[in-house]
Amino acid sequence: MRVDLSVRQHWHLEVAGRDASVSLFATVTNLFGRRNVLTYILDPATGAAAPVDMRPFAPLVLGLDWRL
Repeated sequence: MRVDLSVRQHWHLEVAGRDASVSLFATVTNLFGRRNVLTYILDPATGAAAPVDMRPFAPLVLGLDWRL
């Protein structure tokens, strides 16, 4: 398991007589830097199993989202 933290703020607007929303968001993924093992491969030098991580700690993802 991993812990992600996300914050989102949205606003409703009227554009050309239609309802629209605009959102800003920020996300920190894998907050505690926990290893997420996807699979194991054999190390050609030693023959030992080596883990392949899915996604490391990602400090910050920022974005803008809109809907009409």
